Amino acid sequence: MVSAILISSLVFFLDISLFQQVPLLNEVNFLLLVLVAMAYQHSRIKPIYLGLYLGFLYDLCFLDSFGFYMLSFFATGFFVQSLVSYFNSNSFVSAILTGIFAFLFYQLFTGVFHQLLGTGLATEMVLRQSVNLRLLVQGGLQGLIFIFLNRYKGGKYDSLLD
Repeated sequence: MVSAILISSLVFFLDISLFQQVPLLNEVNFLLLVLVAMAYQHSRIKPIYLGLYLGFLYDLCFLDSFGFYMLSFFATGFFVQSLVSYFNSNSFVSAILTGIFAFLFYQLFTGVFHQLLGTGLATEMVLRQSVNLRLLVQGGLQGLIFIFLNRYKGGKYDSLLD
């Protein structure tokens, strides 16, 4: 676990230094890093702990408000973990649905926390980002990587957050 966190931190800081000016690449790479870090753990609470850790790193690098993305990732991990029991089959469709739900809830909670903190562009950001093609691309990308990890690790994972 410690080595996974150290490797994830190194890759994350290299990633933000290379892709900080390209928002789409930065979001995709951040989601990939979350997925790779989750693959190291086999417990039910990994999306919460790794979400808090990676959300903390993202918050430090990109936002002024401390702890903002930690709250979003905690809420996303909690709600997607309760939903993922309905998509617990080892299939490409369930992996894509899990990725899409994770992205939708993350955008929703980010917008809610923006509203609570009083920033005005929250609703516009959630509506714009949750309905465009990036949602499907990122969900599908997470699904493909999940299928690859599941085959490579011998079928240990029943879902993305399992």
